[in-house]
Parts: sequence; C-alpha cells; structure tokens
Amino acid sequence: MRRAVMLLLPSAIPASLTRTVLRPITTALQSSSRSSLSTAAASRFFPTLQSRSAHVPLWTRNAGRARCSLCAAESGAAPDISGCDPADANRATAGFETLGIHALLLPGLGHLGVSSPTEIQSLAVPTIIAGGDTVILDETGSGKTLAYALPVLHAMLEERAELADSGPGCALPSQALFLVPNSELAVQVRDVLQCLIDPLPPAARLRASALTEPEANGDADLLVATPNAAYRSWRGSYKGGLRGASRVRWLVLDEADQLLAGSFKPAARAQYPVEKVVEALKSDAKRHAPTRISASSRDDERKAAAKIRSASTAEARQRARMELRRLRAGDWASKQFVLAAATMPNAGLRNIDGHVRRCWPSATWVRTGREHREKARVRQFFVRVEPAQRADALRAAVEHGPAGRTLVFANTLASAEAAYDELRETCDAGLFHKERPPDERRALLAAFQSGALPVLVSTGLAARGIDFQEVAHVVQYEMAQNVVEFIHRVGRTARAGRAGVATNLYDESGSELVEAIQAAIEQKLPIDHLFSRKRSLRRRIKRYGQAALGDPCGESTGS
Repeated sequence: MRRAVMLLLPSAIPASLTRTVLRPITTALQSSSRSSLSTAAASRFFPTLQSRSAHVPLWTRNAGRARCSLCAAESGAAPDISGCDPADANRATAGFETLGIHALLLPGLGHLGVSSPTEIQSLAVPTIIAGGDTVILDETGSGKTLAYALPVLHAMLEERAELADSGPGCALPSQALFLVPNSELAVQVRDVLQCLIDPLPPAARLRASALTEPEANGDADLLVATPNAAYRSWRGSYKGGLRGASRVRWLVLDEADQLLAGSFKPAARAQYPVEKVVEALKSDAKRHAPTRISASSRDDERKAAAKIRSASTAEARQRARMELRRLRAGDWASKQFVLAAATMPNAGLRNIDGHVRRCWPSATWVRTGREHREKARVRQFFVRVEPAQRADALRAAVEHGPAGRTLVFANTLASAEAAYDELRETCDAGLFHKERPPDERRALLAAFQSGALPVLVSTGLAARGIDFQEVAHVVQYEMAQNVVEFIHRVGRTARAGRAGVATNLYDESGSELVEAIQAAIEQKLPIDHLFSRKRSLRRRIKRYGQAALGDPCGESTGS
C-alpha cells in the first residue's frame, strides 16, 4: 500500500537540510503519478525533521511593541503594566495569598489543582482588585480566566460583607456578568466559577449560572452568557430572565477582540448586542451617579474640547479627544469593566485596540509581552500541498505525529466534513461544528477532553477560548485565513506550560500568509500588524506590493 509523505518544513530551513532531505522528497513527489511515497519513506523522513532540536520561533521575542501612529497618539497616558520588571517576575512565584485574594477563595483554587499564580495572574489580580477598568493581554493558555475571575469574586465577597454589616433593608447585592463568544466557553467559564465558589461557607454562598443553558437562572450572582443571550435576557425574552443593568456591577468580556469585532460604522455598531449591553451599563451608572460635574470638571472638559477644535495635527486632535474621553469616563466609575484577550489587532480598518482605547480610555492595560507572538513551547511545521495531496498529507500528519490527542482545523463546514471523512476510516475521530446540537457538541468535547476520542476535527468554533487539556498536536487541514485565527488555532496546544506541535498544510491560496510570517521573522515584526481583519493579505499585497510586509502600519519605510 502506498501513502503520501507529509513534507514537514521547519520555519527556517538550513541549506544543508534542503539539499539532503527536502529536495529528494520533493523530487519523489513530483515524479510520482499518484503524488505519493511509501509508508517507509513517510516514517523515515518525518522523524528526520521532527527530531531537530533547534527551533526558530515564528515571532521574534523583542521587548518593544510596534504601534501605528494613530494607536500611539490615542494611548495617551493610559496605564500600561508589563511583565518585564524583575520584581513582577519574583512576585509571580509567590502564592495567591500574597496577591490580596480573599481567604475564602483559596480552597477553590485547591479544587482546581492550582497552587501558584501565572505571571498574568500576578499582574492582573491586584490591578483589578484596586478598581477601575482593566484590559488583560497574554498568550493563549496563560490562565486569563482565573486572572479576571478571582478579583471579581474577591470584590463580590467584600461587597456582601459590607451589606451584611448594614443590616436588613439594604440594597440588593450586585451581579457580575461574563460575556463570551459561544455557549461552549460559557459552560467552561461557569464551571471554573463554580469550582471557586463551591467551598464557600453558607453565609458567603454565591451562585453561578450560564444563561445559554436550559437551567439558566437570571437571579444568580455570577452570570455567564453570549452577548445575544444576555441582551435577550435583559429584554425578558430568553431563558433565565436577566434582570437588567442596575444590578450588574462587574462586566467581563472574555475573548474581547472577537466580541467587539465587526463594522466600526456607528449606525451598524450600535445594533450589536455586546455594544447594547456595554452602553446599558454605562448609561445606568450615569443615571445613578452622584453629581460629578464640579466647576473645575466643567472647566477641564471645556479646555479639552477647545484643544480638539484648535489642534493643528491629527495626532494632537486624537490626544485631545482621548483627554476628553478620560474626563468623561468618571461617569461610569460605579461599574467595572474587564476585557481579556490573547489578541488585540491594532492595525487596519478593524482596529480593535483603538476601539477599546476609545471606549475605555482610563483602562489599565496589563500584559506580559507574549501576546501576538509564538508560544516558545510550540514546534511549528509548514507543508505546501497540492489539492490531490491534502487528504494523504492529513492522514500522514495524524499517523506520524506526536503521541496524544490531535485537533484538526478546517476553514469551512464542507472542508471539515471532508477531513473527517478521510480520518474516520483509519482512526477514531469526531466532527465538531456549530450545526450540531449543543448536547452533541458537549458530548464530543467531553470525550476529547477525557482522551476517549483521540482526534477531533473542527471548524473555527473550537479555536477560541476552550481550554483543551494536553492536546499534543494541532493540524491545520487548511491554513487559517488571517493571523489572528492562526494564533488562536495553534494556541490550542502547548497550554499551561506544556509542549506541543503544530502542522500547517497550505496551498497557493495560503502562501501569502506563510510568506508574511517568514517576512515577519526576518524583519523581527509582530505578525498581527501585517494586515487587518477585514482586508485579506492577498488583496493587501496586490495593492501595495511587498511594502505591505515591511511596515506594520502599511507605510513606506523608505527615507
């Protein structure tokens, strides 16, 4: 029996390896009428490439962060906490109790098997406890869920204690609302919250509910929902009957860049459920806020407005606008917004970074510097395939890949079904996509997480947020269509300090993305600046030529 070899190409290929290994394989493929090699050849060449100890990162880990001029102008004096300070690194090795977490939450961490905080948790937890809006950025699998869940629960317990001291007849306790992109992530976040609150004593008991589930309870203290479910609940037309913005004091946006993606035209954006939820909270805070506008505050706002009118440059105008926004942000100080993400695109027409800075101008940004970069523990391989080779290359990737669970990604439902059909003949595989009923999706995830199902084929539905444990191998049956999707797919492996492998199959349609990644390596640029989420890289290169790869803002680098 004859099978196709999978050409596993490291991100940087020495000339000697090209001469001795890759060229003979390529020649053999080209000369074969069936575009295939023997099983012996596949098993022989795969370990040759896999066993190389040297690993060239896809992203260079430079400490600086390239920013376009608009974002730099808008950032103003917003606080930015980075993980590069040695003192922060030392703090990351200390226990959770040193972060100021309520003692009643520590047993719940034991239930989760967590003994010490990650770096992002060490940086974010004290910042959120201190109050104020916060943006958390770090790589996939770094523990961002606990980074926002713990301080919100801490604040909630503190509020409950204050209400108990006030006696009967006091105000209703506040709720926390956690928005996520899909129902699978909603259940996952709900389960993490439940583990943290289960050990609480009866006097401090809290309740968690996923509004996407049949047993949703809108009176629970901790509500997890998609934006659609939350907004419909507020309007009284969906399941748990969320009671409205007045009781919600904390709003968390997990996978914030995906939740906030879309058109930035005001008329269109105003119709998005996530924007309606955010605006409802801000409006409620403004209605119930004590009189905030003193004579000096009015003076400050008038001066900022005058600066906008008199600004002679676009950057000066942006700085003045941000100053005015920061002055007005005090209107919603009674609410706290927390945004968490592994990616925050900051270039092109879909500039989520700029949108977040405009909407939450006083937010503190907490980051480790690992966002938008390759995870050091992932070994990347790229495979150029022709259409006739793709199915055989997929089977070879799964058969000769590392031991352990394998997650396969495709760009469309049709191609996911094609990949599943190819694999189910030779291995036990499952197919995961949004068209399947929720119960079936939940059963598939449980089987894959437990190891009972060794291979899961998915559309992009599984690329965001879901905390897969011990996935050894991610295979892109089709190359992701943009850099953000690429980062999140590969991020399903090498989580929580583990190592992983990613094999990326691509054809002519994906070659520009691979070339852009290689160009970013050579020029030491973060990959997220190469193109916007809306405009494809192919069209960007066609319009601007190779200069599109040379500068993160798409501007000429010449003198």
